[in-house]
Amino acid sequence: MKFLKDQALFTPDSQRWLTDVRECLQVRVGEVVNNLACDKIEKEALDSHVSCYVDTGFCQLKNAEKWKIYWYLKGSLRHPRTWYEAALLTSACTPRVRPTPP
Repeated sequence: MKFLKDQALFTPDSQRWLTDVRECLQVRVGEVVNNLACDKIEKEALDSHVSCYVDTGFCQLKNAEKWKIYWYLKGSLRHPRTWYEAALLTSACTPRVRPTPP
């Protein structure tokens, strides 16, 4: 809800990403709800966050915007699961160095 209230404080690229990721998360949660028992929904819904973030362009945002988004998510950082997801997201956004062929 905080993102909706403060969305105008973000750059146009981040605003577009916020809209896209919100839609992605809603679709993925809908898929999870329809296919799982109640005790599995939370884990599966949280698992969809990283892929939604990556699929909607989080990795292409400028670093300052990424940090602003992380700042808005700081309340969630009390949960160990959020730290795990942040590590997965960082890993997904880190460019892989490919060896140069000889």
